[in-house]
Amino acid sequence: SGAGETAGTNTNFEVDSLTGTATTLGLGQYQYWVRADCGDGTFSTWSGPYIFATTTCDTACTYKFVQTDTFGDGWTGGVMVVSQGGVPVATLTGPTDADNQNPITVNVPLCPGPFELTWTTAGTFPGEMGISIVNSFNQTLYVKAPGTGAASATPLYTGTVDCTTPACLPPTALVG
Repeated sequence: SGAGETAGTNTNFEVDSLTGTATTLGLGQYQYWVRADCGDGTFSTWSGPYIFATTTCDTACTYKFVQTDTFGDGWTGGVMVVSQGGVPVATLTGPTDADNQNPITVNVPLCPGPFELTWTTAGTFPGEMGISIVNSFNQTLYVKAPGTGAASATPLYTGTVDCTTPACLPPTALVG
């Protein structure tokens, strides 16, 4: 009560700072409630909850999502979504016909902490779709080869973004 901005009309107000003893909000989904100040010392009932999400952080680093298509006709409706804190931060739609069989890379800024890659829509030819996740240290963290996996509500990959320390990956390409 008493805080906020008086609205003469139903208008959207951008929130760019917090007041009082509030702390900075991290990446994620939040909810809020509002009520009207009736002007005579009374207030309306609370309305809500209303959902909003924060989508940025001060210390993000860029992860690469390298998308391939084995036939060269694009993902034809296939979609994968990168999320953090339950918030979609990138929608990946793969190469297009014009890309032919060349991989395309989408750079996605991610905040330190957990993230997920979910294959949400199979598209017309899901067996042709491939994707790799490369961290900010140019290390390949995950590969979904064409012909593997399936669209599902279950994430293809769940990992943790670390912008300061390279991943400790198992050795590969050893010569005997």
